[in-house]
Amino acid sequence: MLTRLVPGLIVLGAGYLLARRYSRRAAAHRVAFRRYEDGGPPGQPAPVRDAGAAAQRDSPADWDAQDEAVDETFPASDPVTRY
Repeated sequence: MLTRLVPGLIVLGAGYLLARRYSRRAAAHRVAFRRYEDGGPPGQPAPVRDAGAAAQRDSPADWDAQDEAVDETFPASDPVTRY
């Protein structure tokens, strides 16, 4: 019983460590900034991109006035009322 348990725990531990290492690397590249490789200028407390489709790394397929208005309001709590 113990001879099967120890190798299984070793494999599980190695898998956990590899998954944790991969998730840390992936977390650094989540935000889609166009201008800055690291997410913003030095000294900026939190990465915030400029508003608009031009500031996005991956341009959206369809971007209308409503999308632009909503994007410009972030991080405000109240969205615009353009119908």
